[in-house]
Amino acid sequence: MKKSVTIRDVARHAGVSIASVSYLLNGKTDRCGTETRQRIEASMAELGFEPDFTARSLSQGRNFLIGLILPLTRHEDLSTSLLRDNPFYGEFYDALAQISSPAGFDIMLRGYEHPEDAMPWVRKRKLDGIISLGAAPPEGFHGIDDIPLVLVDCLRPTGRAWPLVRTNDIAASAAATDSLLDLGHRNIAFISGEKAPSYVNRDRYAGFSGSLSKRGLSCPARLVIEDSVSFEGGYRAAIRLLEEGGDFSAAFCAADVMAFGFIRALQDRGVAVPRECAVMGFDDISNCRHFRPLLSTVRQDIGEKGRQTAELLLDTMDGGDGVGREILIPFEIMNRESTKAWGKG
Repeated sequence: MKKSVTIRDVARHAGVSIASVSYLLNGKTDRCGTETRQRIEASMAELGFEPDFTARSLSQGRNFLIGLILPLTRHEDLSTSLLRDNPFYGEFYDALAQISSPAGFDIMLRGYEHPEDAMPWVRKRKLDGIISLGAAPPEGFHGIDDIPLVLVDCLRPTGRAWPLVRTNDIAASAAATDSLLDLGHRNIAFISGEKAPSYVNRDRYAGFSGSLSKRGLSCPARLVIEDSVSFEGGYRAAIRLLEEGGDFSAAFCAADVMAFGFIRALQDRGVAVPRECAVMGFDDISNCRHFRPLLSTVRQDIGEKGRQTAELLLDTMDGGDGVGREILIPFEIMNRESTKAWGKG
């Protein structure tokens, strides 16, 4: 059997001390000069050195695992189905990995309807940090004061000061609705996932209804549809509105993936978008640039949200003070083909 390469071999090959190699492996790059670090890295590559992960974990008191908890707002949801049905989650995960992977951390993903149900999994996997994305109930997590936690798009529980990364969903949805109103629309449908378990859906509806209210308008209950946050959910919402005879000239979908399904259903029923019905989404996932018509939407920088979240968690895990910190991700209204030229031609 081929003898494993040790840090002693690397140190000898690079002409440095064993301590220098150890510093580099343990992330203490400030203890090595740039030239020394480059020599060590070159020797590792040439010798095919593979760090002993177990030894590294023991020496640093870490397992190098981050848990990403996703919201399961419907009983039939699975974390895998969220990744499949809504590209937002995949893009967010990729952005997390851009920061966490170079730092040596792997991400474990799990979905729960109630965050407290995640605690046995968190303890079993000996996670070094947790990211909770969306749908955390007001009571929050219990018994994890010893594990760094960052909330994303969550309602921060009363009395808890966990770091929070979010988009101002109320302001963003109000701006999106304003853009539809400015085009002359007055009967606007609102399409989203279930509002009761989702802080994000509730806030997006609040921004939508608040924008209407400022202009003396309201949205009748028949134009508010809740379904799964998926292409199929958006498709079903449009069919329901059409079959029930809802009088609407525009729709604000609280997720791009629902907007795609909504538009496809309209097209299948012979309704022209945007000439007969304008459609606005939310998120600006990458598919927006490939779908036809190009989707008008609220752009929140998903990549930036993921990277900021990872950096905030890593900083907190390294002893940084994340208490009470809140990072707001800016938004922008992207007016594209699905809302332009409404009522023309």
